[in-house]
Amino acid sequence: MGPRWRLPAVLLALVLWQGLAGLPPHPPGPLQLGGQLVQLLQEHKAEQDRERAFYQAELRQRLAQDEGAAALPRIPAFERTPTFFDQLLLSLQRVLAGFALTALLAVPAGLLLARGRRRIAAGPGMSMARLLPAPLVLAALLLSPQPGGTSTLLGCMLLGCLVPALHGVARAGRQADAGNLAQALLQGLRLPLALAWLVLLLAEMALQPQGLGHFILSELGQDGQSARALLGLGCALLAAVLLDRLLLGLGQPAPRP
Repeated sequence: MGPRWRLPAVLLALVLWQGLAGLPPHPPGPLQLGGQLVQLLQEHKAEQDRERAFYQAELRQRLAQDEGAAALPRIPAFERTPTFFDQLLLSLQRVLAGFALTALLAVPAGLLLARGRRRIAAGPGMSMARLLPAPLVLAALLLSPQPGGTSTLLGCMLLGCLVPALHGVARAGRQADAGNLAQALLQGLRLPLALAWLVLLLAEMALQPQGLGHFILSELGQDGQSARALLGLGCALLAAVLLDRLLLGLGQPAPRP
């Protein structure tokens, strides 16, 4: 499809989508999603205004205090109600931390595996081992007795991504030469990055009262809020694509002057 046809094709798809939204079971259409996005932006701005007003009131109270009066306690921390964008940012921070931890462990171990034990790195055992993380993560989520903290989420991501990362790094170490090793390593880490997003969303749904996964699950449980849940899923997909593009961009060779 040529570039001049892309915009009309997108507009036609949106019109058809909105038309299908009027049919049973009435899925949310583009207009509903746009309306919910505007509402989420308004809620985020209202929470920011509430936080700003809180600190301004505390500061005015201290400035108006008489010199001889007893000192007021320190300004307490504002108890912010997490908005959609707060939870999206929190999940981004978590997934980047989990991916960084996975890469920090997988890159040196995978290179050693590729250089020192080529038979193990290339054998069927490593390929079969890639299938283990999914049931292990699922079992960990199902057996967890109570909500966990950030360390629990990092452990779930490490459990789900380490073996695929080892496989990708080992394959890059076997096939790439010294000139393009960095690019090959980043290519090998694309799948672990995608898995980190998936594992994080599942872990937040099961273990956390905050985060994008929790937001999606909580909105799905409310009547008439499927548009917000779909927005959450769309933002997760968009963030995953952007992070993947960023990872690919880091692996591109610098242009020669």
